[in-house]
Amino acid sequence: MTSKGMRLFIWGFVLLWVAVMIVFSFADLSLSKAIYNEEHSLFGPFFENFGEHPAFIVLFIAGSILFSTARHENPNAVFRA
Repeated sequence: MTSKGMRLFIWGFVLLWVAVMIVFSFADLSLSKAIYNEEHSLFGPFFENFGEHPAFIVLFIAGSILFSTARHENPNAVFRA
């Protein structure tokens, strides 16, 4: 069972996430146009070329952590919270 403080934290996190998603659903296009200005942007061409690479690196690291911890897991152990 979760404590009252943890439930409050989870609800606060969810409400903050919903608020941020609502704000950026309207502000995303103007923010993207401001970052990727073809004539005067230094970050635009960089993100165009290398934008997905950090996600692949995080995916590789997460998979490595998952498989290294799963290797040391006892399959006969019973999980008790």
